[in-house]
Amino acid sequence: MTPLRAPALLALALSCCLLAPSATAAERSYRKLTLENGLRVVLASDPEVNESAASMAVGVGANADPEDAQGLAHFLEHMLFLANEKYPELNSYSEFLQAHGGFSNAYTAQDLTNFHFQVGHDALPEALDRFAQFFISPTLDYAYAQREVAAVNSEHQKNTMDDTWRLMQLTRSLLRPDHPANAFSTGNSETLAKVKEETLRAFFQAYYKPSNMTLAVLSRRGLDELEALVRERFAGIPAGEPKPWSCPADQLDEVEALRLIQVEPIKDLRQLRIFVDIPNQHPHALSKVATVVGMAMGDEGKGSLLSHLKKLGLATSLSAGAGGNRFYSSCSVTVGLTPAGVKRWREVAELCFAYFNLLREQPFPRYLWEEAKTLAELDDRYSPKPEGTNAVIALANNALSFGLDVAERVAVTFQEPKLEDYRELVAALEPKNALVFLVAKGVETDRSEPYYGTRYSLREEKGEAYERLREAKLPEGVRLPAPNPFIPKHTRLVPEQPVLLRQDPGVTLYYGQDLEFRRPKVSLHVRILSPAAYGTPRAAALTRLYAAMLQEQLNEFSYPALVAGLSTSLQPSRKGLVLTVSGYSESAFTLLAMVAKALRGPLDPEAFERVRLRALDGAKNFPLGQAYGYLSELARKLVVRVHVTPDELVPAYEAATLEDLDRHRTALFAKTHLQALCYGNLTAADARRAVKIVEEALGSEPLPASAAYEAEVLRLAPGEEVVFQREGHTDQNCLRIDYQVGPSDVRTRMSAELIGRALRNAFYTEMRTKQKLGYIVFSGSYNRKNVQNLVFLIQSGTHDPEDLRARAEACIASLPDLFASLPPAQFEAIRQSLIEDRKKKLKSIAEKAGFFFDAAFEKDGNFGWIEDEIAALRALEQKEVARLVQETVEGKTRLVFLLRAKGSAPFTKPDGVPDVAAFVKAHTYTAEKPGYALPDEGH
Repeated sequence: MTPLRAPALLALALSCCLLAPSATAAERSYRKLTLENGLRVVLASDPEVNESAASMAVGVGANADPEDAQGLAHFLEHMLFLANEKYPELNSYSEFLQAHGGFSNAYTAQDLTNFHFQVGHDALPEALDRFAQFFISPTLDYAYAQREVAAVNSEHQKNTMDDTWRLMQLTRSLLRPDHPANAFSTGNSETLAKVKEETLRAFFQAYYKPSNMTLAVLSRRGLDELEALVRERFAGIPAGEPKPWSCPADQLDEVEALRLIQVEPIKDLRQLRIFVDIPNQHPHALSKVATVVGMAMGDEGKGSLLSHLKKLGLATSLSAGAGGNRFYSSCSVTVGLTPAGVKRWREVAELCFAYFNLLREQPFPRYLWEEAKTLAELDDRYSPKPEGTNAVIALANNALSFGLDVAERVAVTFQEPKLEDYRELVAALEPKNALVFLVAKGVETDRSEPYYGTRYSLREEKGEAYERLREAKLPEGVRLPAPNPFIPKHTRLVPEQPVLLRQDPGVTLYYGQDLEFRRPKVSLHVRILSPAAYGTPRAAALTRLYAAMLQEQLNEFSYPALVAGLSTSLQPSRKGLVLTVSGYSESAFTLLAMVAKALRGPLDPEAFERVRLRALDGAKNFPLGQAYGYLSELARKLVVRVHVTPDELVPAYEAATLEDLDRHRTALFAKTHLQALCYGNLTAADARRAVKIVEEALGSEPLPASAAYEAEVLRLAPGEEVVFQREGHTDQNCLRIDYQVGPSDVRTRMSAELIGRALRNAFYTEMRTKQKLGYIVFSGSYNRKNVQNLVFLIQSGTHDPEDLRARAEACIASLPDLFASLPPAQFEAIRQSLIEDRKKKLKSIAEKAGFFFDAAFEKDGNFGWIEDEIAALRALEQKEVARLVQETVEGKTRLVFLLRAKGSAPFTKPDGVPDVAAFVKAHTYTAEKPGYALPDEGH
């Protein structure tokens, strides 16, 4: 199950927390109905969707947990997945969905619980039937209760070192003691230890009533057919009135003092967080007045609070927003601080409250509200429609929170705002309603939060400190956002002829004119190949710093462009830099010209220092993240001949100077090759002009594309096993086993994908559900360059990596027989689900441009590679694939990566790779690309 979602205690940057589909009524048809038992239903029919999906929202969440059973709502969410009277086989629901290319999940929020799935269209009737039984006849078999308590506990354990979760729980613990949100929502083995079966059943019987639930279904099937499916399957949910429950709107008591909480983080974070209790916004949420607060304070353009804080050298980032649930709301501000900002945190806090004061003093900024409304309408009309679980979760939650009538239109419903609602909101933005958090290493702490062990201190400062916050004024030049110049006034379409427009030593340009989506948008992709971009930690670090530096310096004008539906990105890669600009065609070329001009423009020393410190913090903190992520990074160091890890970036970031960066930029752009693809609402002349803009800005000598960096990937000798062991930096152990299947020709690649999909549920069920090894369990297939792999991964806080290895290997050894015994119908269903995945339609100009770019430059111009893969899948025979499973598992050509928890007992066996450099030197690495044509067709 997905972890509990962060409640309104965390800010929602730039907008309130309303989710909704962005389709127009003409493109996707809807039907709303209420069954006789009281279940409210939203049906959506769309012939273009790639998969069917459904979601059930239940109007109860963690805030209804009994005081002596914290985590009960979350525990019940887990238990409902196990079995029911009609389908008593354990985990048969997930096995059915996976066999038909689908998946399921759920989450428990503060005021609701959401269950959802998506699956291939043909499997929808049975999937709905299985889903309905969650709510009709769950067994809630207490024979499995302790196992699911262990799963809930494992879910909690994986988050105990996560600062986001630690700060969220700390904030909850500081709310009014009698408020339901002041609780531990996830639950663990202690809070759920004494929960009896009758308590769990009573909770289900009290709240899981159809009148307290909303169902959403999306499919390409017609509305009449969907209605018949739903009525037949969900009418059996027993009717009844749910137990009433609610939450008070006020989360904090007013205190005429600065409530300062100093927090010691796990990672090297530096933040100032302000949490403000505001009046409940739900009654007038559809007027979107709360959106204005986020748009104003979260602005990053010229004259913004963030821009001023950056100029003072105090901050690197700022996010702000107001949001909440049906019962209570909050406004939150998070400022990423520089080391100087930590020392001068009071000045930062005063400026934040000064901005609150500005909002109170100024008239309602209706122009911001109008901009939000215009952008929502543009997004609704021209952005790709959401699909799968994203769409149905929004529909079900919106129907529960706002009613059936507006369920699909929440995002574009802007009711006329009432001035008194806005005034009531901004009037609450005062220090007496706030908690102020200073998060940094080395702050004074004197107590611990009980569930995560977060060290913190709390004190109330009255007198001058409080009055300075209450009366703070902004300096001249800091103001509300200016009107956004990037919001388009025209959306005219030009009359698809994808072609190679240009190919010479310095440029390869592909162009395609959109004739499918008919949107006034473009997507411009330019990869700047440079041999100076990578190869050493210093080069990699400086390339990353340069890309981040440009993003930082461009932020004041790229931010309003982002708000206006445009996006720009400059990302570092091993090959160089990838520049993308996407959005409305009227404005995209203006934005591209601004970005290109900045490529060789002045470098701001203060911006450099902010970026350098942020990058340094990120590299230092990386090992403290999830153990599987850290181990995967170590694995790349072994598998790729030249790979720079975050650990290696740290000294490079520490030593970097602005002069170093300037010299690196000169070397970076001395010789380049531009790989470009321009697609959308533009002409061939526009595409040539776009590339010319970048080409002239760089002024580089031409470089053949073949001279750019190509990753070389480890290819083991048949039967070779490599064991790599390290100590981690957290309390989590991790195991990863990568089996090399062979060269990644299309047939082998498709066989491996079929194997991965067929066996992932078996591995997951055995390792996580039955043996309870940990919350994170994964298996699947991937190809790196021309080497195809099967991967098995477990992260655990309770079992050491050598034990994980023994258990995993025992399970893996059984998989060949399991695959060979698959019923032919199941093999065919899995094959068909992979084919359907490849038939999914691209949903936007930006998606299609990304697909074309990948085909052009990563797949050697094979724009038909999808058709090749489908043909290969159709040609596979079960015996052939079963033989490959057996050869792979028994052949043991594999890499075994083990990561033990920090300070845990040493490994009992010697490390197989004590010296990575010596290992790399002694092994074979290949730079070949995968084959994307069928073997008998050549390439």
